[in-house]
Amino acid sequence: MKSLRMLGNSRVEIIDVDVPRPEPGQVLIKVRASALCGSEMGGFRAPDAQPANGGHEVVGEVADACGHPCLREGDRVAIHAPVSCGHCYWCTRGYELFCEHMSGGTPGHAEYVAHPAHHCLVVPEDLTWDQAIMVGGDTVGVAYHSSTKAGVRAGDVAAVLGVGPVGLGCALLLSFWGLRVAAVDMSQYRLDLARSLGAERTINPSSEDALAALRSLNDGHGPDYIFDCAGSPATLDMALQSARKGGTVMVIGERGESPVYPSRDIIHSELRILGSWYFLRSDFPHMVDQTRRGLGPERLVTHHYPLERAQEAFDLMAAGECGKIVFTES
Repeated sequence: MKSLRMLGNSRVEIIDVDVPRPEPGQVLIKVRASALCGSEMGGFRAPDAQPANGGHEVVGEVADACGHPCLREGDRVAIHAPVSCGHCYWCTRGYELFCEHMSGGTPGHAEYVAHPAHHCLVVPEDLTWDQAIMVGGDTVGVAYHSSTKAGVRAGDVAAVLGVGPVGLGCALLLSFWGLRVAAVDMSQYRLDLARSLGAERTINPSSEDALAALRSLNDGHGPDYIFDCAGSPATLDMALQSARKGGTVMVIGERGESPVYPSRDIIHSELRILGSWYFLRSDFPHMVDQTRRGLGPERLVTHHYPLERAQEAFDLMAAGECGKIVFTES
């Protein structure tokens, strides 16, 4: 079968490998689509070849259920990438993202993948593959989990710092829920895309004072919620300095250490600072419901490529001139 290999120094290739043999508890999935995630760019740019591709947003059909009682050949599924053990302290309390024995690493940019059956999300027939991969992967999944954790409310003001794929997912979901959304990014392409997905205001720090613009929102009080999807020291500092008093800063992006000054940033403004990583399997049915209600997650997908043109796709992602890129069958 075909599989993507990361060569290092911003180069990839397609190689022939054996179809994976499912281990006990796994099923074999025929991949119908895999999405390119920003988290893969570190491996793409690394100087050395990677042991496996970093694809982890995958939808497809069960090719071999391997005797699993809850899945059948032909079932449409999305893989839930971080695989929990199901038995540790956190798993038994329903919070699998803190699993003490987490595993994963399914190389999803391939024709087939083997994945644990209990971390396969069954995709309803009325969802397209593009819709399924958006709500079954990082893009809407992270946005949904972080937004519900923040307790957002319709009519409030939210700012999204960094509108890469996850930030775009936040802009889409928050605006769909009736919040007034401002998007901040250096890429005019992505700002325009965020506006098309529902953002009322776009802010480009290369052409205006972003901190002043954020503080002016919400009648000059600053946003009720800020979603830092870039995670750089500069964006976190901007979030802490512009959120309204008593507001919420949701930290999603991971790009280095950032200083936080408790007196200035938290105590006197009574600010809530929360973190959010992935999403729970229990979030999936709710995202499917939002899709059926008109969310339109497929609008996040701006480009489709066959796996054979993966180099073009990675180069485009590196340039930032895209929303979500999805690999589909030739």
